[in-house]
Amino acid sequence: MRKTLERSLGFLSVFSISVGAMIGAELFVLPGIAAAKAGPAVVLSYLLAGLIVLPAALSKAELGTAIPTSGGTYIYLDRSMGPFVGTVGGIGTWFSLFLKSAFALVGLGAYLALLLSLPVKYVAIAFCVGLIGLNIAGVKKTAKLQTGIVLCVLMALALLVGKGFTSLEREFYSPFTTHGWMGVVATAGFVFISYAGVTKIASIAEEVKNPERNIPLGILVSLAVMVLVYVLVVFVVIGTVPLENLATDFTPVATSAGTIFGSIGKSIWAIVAVLALISMANAGVLSSSRFPFAMSRDMLMPQFLKAVHAKLRTPYPSILLTGGVMLLLIAFVDVENLAKLASAFQILVYSLENLSVIIFRESDAEWYRPTFCSPAYPWMQLAGIGLPLLLLLKLGALPMMGVAGIFLFGAVWYFLYARGRVDRMGALAQTQEQIESLREASDIIARKDGRKEILVPFFGDEDETEIEARIRLSLFFSLPSDVVHPVYFDEAPDQTILDAIKDTDAETFSAKFQRAARQWIEQLTLDSIATHDAKLALFRQARELGVAWILMDWQKKSFWNFLIRAHNYWWLHHAPCNVAQFLKRNFREIQRIAIMMEPGPYDALLIHVADRLSVACDAEVFFLHVADEDTSDAELEKVREYHRQLEQFSIREIESRIIRAKKRLERIMAETENCDLLIIGAPAEHRLLRIFSMSFEDKVGERAACSVLRVQSPRFYSHEVAKAVPASISAEGFRLFPFLHTAAVEARVSCRGKESLFKHIAEIFERNTGIADANILEQALWKRERIQNTAMGDGVAMPHVVIPDAEHTFFGIFTLQEPIDFLSPDRSKVDICFVTAGPIDQRGIHLRIIGRTARLIRDTNLLARLREGKNSHELVEAITVIDRENA
Repeated sequence: MRKTLERSLGFLSVFSISVGAMIGAELFVLPGIAAAKAGPAVVLSYLLAGLIVLPAALSKAELGTAIPTSGGTYIYLDRSMGPFVGTVGGIGTWFSLFLKSAFALVGLGAYLALLLSLPVKYVAIAFCVGLIGLNIAGVKKTAKLQTGIVLCVLMALALLVGKGFTSLEREFYSPFTTHGWMGVVATAGFVFISYAGVTKIASIAEEVKNPERNIPLGILVSLAVMVLVYVLVVFVVIGTVPLENLATDFTPVATSAGTIFGSIGKSIWAIVAVLALISMANAGVLSSSRFPFAMSRDMLMPQFLKAVHAKLRTPYPSILLTGGVMLLLIAFVDVENLAKLASAFQILVYSLENLSVIIFRESDAEWYRPTFCSPAYPWMQLAGIGLPLLLLLKLGALPMMGVAGIFLFGAVWYFLYARGRVDRMGALAQTQEQIESLREASDIIARKDGRKEILVPFFGDEDETEIEARIRLSLFFSLPSDVVHPVYFDEAPDQTILDAIKDTDAETFSAKFQRAARQWIEQLTLDSIATHDAKLALFRQARELGVAWILMDWQKKSFWNFLIRAHNYWWLHHAPCNVAQFLKRNFREIQRIAIMMEPGPYDALLIHVADRLSVACDAEVFFLHVADEDTSDAELEKVREYHRQLEQFSIREIESRIIRAKKRLERIMAETENCDLLIIGAPAEHRLLRIFSMSFEDKVGERAACSVLRVQSPRFYSHEVAKAVPASISAEGFRLFPFLHTAAVEARVSCRGKESLFKHIAEIFERNTGIADANILEQALWKRERIQNTAMGDGVAMPHVVIPDAEHTFFGIFTLQEPIDFLSPDRSKVDICFVTAGPIDQRGIHLRIIGRTARLIRDTNLLARLREGKNSHELVEAITVIDRENA
């Protein structure tokens, strides 16, 4: 079984994670303490610290694209300078992260004290215990909640700055530097921790899609945004709160908001700070606990730290150790020293990361091929080493002692514990060993042999009978040239390191799969993908493999399932390929198949699916239509004619069974008792209806007595079936010319976009065919386009509509002077439109026109002839000649 880690983080996620790691205690608590050290010039300290962080941000971006794997700083230091420096750097980074989180929790206690008058340290300790429990429990999708908090905090800060600029007191900025310019430099070291989160994304680089773009862009944009935020917010705080009051104020932002907006404003911004600090502290516990976990896997820490809870799938020993140390720091270290120590360790780590880039480049490691290279090498890196160390010297004795202590502790730990357990060397020693694991790709390369994939996804909650039924159906459904590809999506909580679950649930499911599919096991290869978001992982897997079909289980609709998980229902309306959802009921063999359909874009698709299954199983097929009891004979005859026309598209005879019933759903249940499979479509629904109610198709699935297969194509798949349609669909003797209205043929039409094109087509058809009012036609074209994109690719679109009161079917052709974007599947702009409009009882003719046109496009030079045509006469001649010469 092949196993990969799924990349699910795009640029917005990278940006949100980086910004979220920088909006916390450093913004809501630190400005007051920092202002006491530099005066109003503290704004320059924040700016200077941001500039000194820039080399580390550029170096981290380069390292992240060269080594896009989980582990971040620890991995870079270990692989560049060996396990000794990796041990020291890993412990230093771990200390920096949990010090930052402890600082955030103390700030949280201070802000809650404004609202509830609670003891600061007790509140901080209580919340620390709660966050430890939350991370061990592995509550899912906390990252999305954190992104929402980040956006809310940014908007609140923007309001504070905007209003605050009208309330500034000039005298508060004088004198500007209370401790001289060296005080500004020293304070820059003190607030350096404010930008520690900018490179946080590198620790989970293996989960970033398109890392060569998103990692450097996310790091640099988030740094620029946060430098601006810090400078503006601190400038407003200084200008609205007297300096002497700030020195002992642990809630400076709320104090400033109280000056600007009054007591209500102070409470509101205290709540904003509480949300931000909870989010930051939670993220800190999550990320810092990864370091002992990763180091234990590399034999640098005791093996019990790499344990993962069997049920919760979270690294609970690592989380407990991190949380325990945080509790001790909160209880016994004051706020200012927490900030100093966190900054000192971060300065050390950033200096070492800049050194790593120099070592990797100069060692000529064959595998080190970053897609983003830091500019101004090596001067940028040398500045990134020297300037932070200068700040470190200005922080004072305690931070220096802390850094020295980390070096000493790391050295002792390495030589007494880790040295005898590892045998690898860093790039500094010019190792020839290739570190392939650092570049493990999560993208599976699409097949190059032209075979079509039928992807069968599983999510772990299926029992053996469900697995067997879906595999059996997929093999019935597949053609000899198709490949059935089962994939297990192992979805883990955000707190779980993806690599940690490789040998847990995946192996359990693999054993279950082999038992269920034992009679076909030689034909199948089960793959497994570890991910934090199975829904998006499946989407990307289908798109990257060029999958033709996805055959998945049909999850019964539930309001709560839609909100919380909704893998399956979401897929019907967002898939990049054809989707079939299977609801199993006593499924073994297929001998009798019923098709329920309404006129629409999925007619040919349902027939195609029924043909595949009926041929494979030698099954009988029939159309089933249950109408209301008051339906007229004329309406039923239209349905019967519709069925007769559709039967011509099948390679087998199809019986038509039309019934009136007072209770349609009960009758459908009765009619399907003697069936093995019911095939239905999945029409589009309004978003609110999807959430709060069940569609008719959902109700049919709930009530049907047999197994049900619901199929749908994505909007851009409109004519994929038409492209592959056999010649029999354009039966001998069928021609386009009898339906071609020469007055609805125009060459080189000038239209600005799809809207003006549809308006023009509707006006031409009304004026020359009289089929319907132009407004009705235009609305019908747009309604059809919303259901399914009518672009075929190759610059061709086939808008086609059913007009209820029409008497005849008309066919028109429009070539365009300037191509129009139709969101075509091949991204080509459309310059030729084949338009069909007709009554519902001529749906068979309608489909034949589409099939015949698609075949002529595929097998002749029709498109080239039409593009050469300068007027309508030449277009009519081209289509007539080619239509006549190709039987």
